[in-house]
Amino acid sequence: MERNKKVELLFRAENELNAAQAKLAELKASTRFSEADRLWSEILTNLQRFYTRLQQASKDGAKTEAWFGRIKKKRSVDPLLLYLQQARHADEHLELQVTETVIDTLIYSKPYDPAVGMKSFEIPETSITISLDEAKLVNVEPHTKVEVKGKFRLVPVTNRGVKYPVPAEHNGIIMDLFDPVNAGGHAIGYLRSTLEEATTFL
Repeated sequence: MERNKKVELLFRAENELNAAQAKLAELKASTRFSEADRLWSEILTNLQRFYTRLQQASKDGAKTEAWFGRIKKKRSVDPLLLYLQQARHADEHLELQVTETVIDTLIYSKPYDPAVGMKSFEIPETSITISLDEAKLVNVEPHTKVEVKGKFRLVPVTNRGVKYPVPAEHNGIIMDLFDPVNAGGHAIGYLRSTLEEATTFL
């Protein structure tokens, strides 16, 4: 492979990481669950494209292909990298849910009037409905409104009958990776170091 072509592929791989990093910042600042879900889906695609560009740049003989083989092997055994690969497949090809919104806190403020007979309320931007019993609104003052703060987090994914849990480890270190921002940040950091290795080796 010509050197210029290889440099171009590595440049495109870096662009995918930069795009994922920018979307991760948007995800962190997002207050809409539908937007967060879209951004996470796009990040998964960026990470997959990074590997594709890297593989293309490695097709230059036995030595470089063996190098990418080690990168591919790492992806298949590291809990975080493997999960992200399978989540992308579930999201794009199987159209399965790869994230969820869970209730974090309930805040009481005006105006909610129990006299209207409301039995439940919906959380905006989600399909979640909370009953008043679940919200524990017993003896809450009249004219009180329930505001719900949710957490956007990852869920286990299934591909070809194999279930992949949300990872709790990356590079041999135990960590909380339910938060997509945390999981994505660690993955992008690792892949940047992989890209640095590629630029010197390839």
